[in-house]
Amino acid sequence: MKKTCRRSGISFWHYLLDHLSGTNNMPQLSDFVRRRAQEVKREGAKRLNDTGGIELMRKAQSEVEGHIPYPGMSEYWWSGIGSWEA
Repeated sequence: MKKTCRRSGISFWHYLLDHLSGTNNMPQLSDFVRRRAQEVKREGAKRLNDTGGIELMRKAQSEVEGHIPYPGMSEYWWSGIGSWEA
């Protein structure tokens, strides 16, 4: 948990105190992780688009699909990927 807090840019001790005291002013750690994953996803998609457009993005998705053990998981991961354009 301490590493995850550090990687998410939040103070482990503040997070721990917040949740142990029951004040719960800070979101759950999973919310921080999910938010950061979305940011990384969008940043990567923007880089792919800037470099090679939709063709490179489709190629990357195809490559990823071959390494994911669950059918359709890449579709879930790629959903909303163009939201940087909004």
